[in-house]
Amino acid sequence: MKLKLYDDSDFLKVSDYFLKDAYYTAHPIDAIKISVDNRKYHPVLSLDSDDNLVCFFVLDEGSDKFKYTEENDSLLLRAFSTDSKYLRKGYATKTIESLTEFVKKEFPEVKRVVLGVNEKNLSAISLYLKTGFKDSGVKYLGKKGYQKVLLKDIN
Repeated sequence: MKLKLYDDSDFLKVSDYFLKDAYYTAHPIDAIKISVDNRKYHPVLSLDSDDNLVCFFVLDEGSDKFKYTEENDSLLLRAFSTDSKYLRKGYATKTIESLTEFVKKEFPEVKRVVLGVNEKNLSAISLYLKTGFKDSGVKYLGKKGYQKVLLKDIN
């Protein structure tokens, strides 16, 4: 897997991204729109060996992270998804497994990645826990119900 920060040359790939069910996430195009005005909102693409966009997420260093953590040297992972054409092929797992090295390279000051995942989204919770995130035991009431706060230390 290759993770890379979004730039304008990636627009067509993001435009072609297909989400059959976006109940628990945002479409990448919407995240790109936010990033235009928010320099702390970093869209990230996960590309397979053929350079296909298979997963997408945002690393947010803005103040929203303080809903999940008190740590300044953290990033909020949000809007994670897998293009529906590539589901159940292991790309989400490989993407999250690549996260630590990517954060070390692109955000060397960051010590932790945090996220909120809807407590009803059992497949996402399982993915995050099996790829090194820990359940903090804290819940946050989000727009679509309670979010479990998960965290991953970046060593």
